[in-house]
Amino acid sequence: MSAKAFALQAFDTDQATAAHHEPFKVIMGGKVAQNSSRCEAPVLQHQLAVFTALLALVVVLAGVCHLSDCMAAARVADALDGCVQTTVTVMPGDSLWHIAETHAVKGCSTAELVRHIEDTNHLESAQLSVGMQLQVPIAA
Repeated sequence: MSAKAFALQAFDTDQATAAHHEPFKVIMGGKVAQNSSRCEAPVLQHQLAVFTALLALVVVLAGVCHLSDCMAAARVADALDGCVQTTVTVMPGDSLWHIAETHAVKGCSTAELVRHIEDTNHLESAQLSVGMQLQVPIAA
């Protein structure tokens, strides 16, 4: 047999280009899982596509929430920008919520005003003492 004939026989193009579809073998706990032949590439590709779509949805929702928080913070800052600070003395029965409701600022919710009073006065809790002096915004 000549070298040329041997080379042609060794490289059979039909066999080399034929698609070989073998199922995946799923190994669980060091053993081949039962019915692993059902786990084929299209199923895995579909699961990957679903996972990718869900991940993209989570990223978009996180971005929307962050944007919403930024817009709320800007709105509160604008509402408080035109306010002057006054000193309020805590009386018996007063709470931060009551003080915030009493000194309401247009464009700022009571909860947002409570948070602002806590931040401005460096309060670590909502517990107030009678006679305590608080800086509170009032509309100018």
